[in-house]
Amino acid sequence: MTNNLASLFFIVSDSLLWPVMLGLTAGLALAIWRCGATAREAFDRFRVRKVRAQVYDALRNRDLAQAETVLRGAPGASADSALATLVELFDAGDDVALLENALATARNRGAERSTTLRVLMKLGPAFGLMGTLIPLGPALVGLATGDLETLAHNLMIAFSTTVVGLTVSSLAFLAATFRKRFATRDAIFATFAASRILDAIDAKNEEAQP
Repeated sequence: MTNNLASLFFIVSDSLLWPVMLGLTAGLALAIWRCGATAREAFDRFRVRKVRAQVYDALRNRDLAQAETVLRGAPGASADSALATLVELFDAGDDVALLENALATARNRGAERSTTLRVLMKLGPAFGLMGTLIPLGPALVGLATGDLETLAHNLMIAFSTTVVGLTVSSLAFLAATFRKRFATRDAIFATFAASRILDAIDAKNEEAQP
C-alpha cells in the first residue's frame, strides 16, 4: 500500500514539473511587464509634477476655480492617476454622494492595481520551491544508478527554477513598493481635495439658507 501511494505521489509530482515551469515563465513575463508599466507611470507622474504642485497650492488657498482651471488645462493630466481622480471629484459638482463614491472608487482602484503583484510575490517563491523539489527525485535516482547525465540535468532544472522564482518575487516586490507609494500619495491628495470641495459645498449651502 505504501509503495502504491509513493508511486502515485511520484507520478503526480513529476506531472507538475511542466506546469510549474510554464507558470514561472508566465510569472516572469508578467512581472517584467508590471515593472515596465510602473516605470512608465513614474515617468508620467514626473512630467506632471508641476501641475500637481499648482493644483495643490490652489487647493491650499481654497481657490477651487483656479485648481480646476489648471487641472483641466494641463496636457497629459489624465495620465496621472491622482489628477484623473481630481477631475472625477470636480465632475461630481455639488453631489456629495457622487463625490464620496468617486473618492472610494479611486482608493479601491489603487488597491486593486497591486493585487497581481502581491500574488506574484507569493507564487514566485512557491513555484520556485516546487520546481526545485520535483526534479530532486529523478536526480537522486540518477545518482543511485550512476547516471550522471540525468543527475546533472535535473539539478540544473532545480537550481534554475529557484532563481526564476526568486526573480519573479523580487520584481513583483519592487513594483509593488513603488505602486503602494503612488497609491498612498494619491489617496492623501484626493482626500485633501475632497475635503476642500466639501467645505465649499457646505459654505454654499449655508449662504443659500435664509
